[in-house]
Amino acid sequence: MHSKLLSMTFGLGLTLAACGGDKNEELVKDGVKIRNQMCACTDVACAEAVEKKWEGLRGRAHKMFPEAKNIPDDLMDVMDRIDDSYALCLHKIRAAAAPPLRPPAEAPPPAEALPTKALPAEAPLAPGTPPAAP
Repeated sequence: MHSKLLSMTFGLGLTLAACGGDKNEELVKDGVKIRNQMCACTDVACAEAVEKKWEGLRGRAHKMFPEAKNIPDDLMDVMDRIDDSYALCLHKIRAAAAPPLRPPAEAPPPAEALPTKALPAEAPLAPGTPPAAP
């Protein structure tokens, strides 16, 4: 899936270079690079470090296009796809690191630990039940 998205991204990146300049293409390439770093992370510490880079990229994009309406549609499409796959990788890392929703049930005690004392023979088993005959 990543290779298909990557090839689509670079194809669209070439289109962006033609109509939006080198800065758009650079933004796309950096987005792909940071997304790939996130998808390569195996722990939360790595993901947090990459998140800082992602926020820097978002800040750079905001400086380039202070108003969302000025973002070219093809650039918006590419960056949305990169953002979606980035978010999926981040979610997988966080889900793997999260504690279970409820703690695992305690294992039942071994049979040897269960009480072995039986009810006395003269005690009724249920209310109104006569005691057993000797």
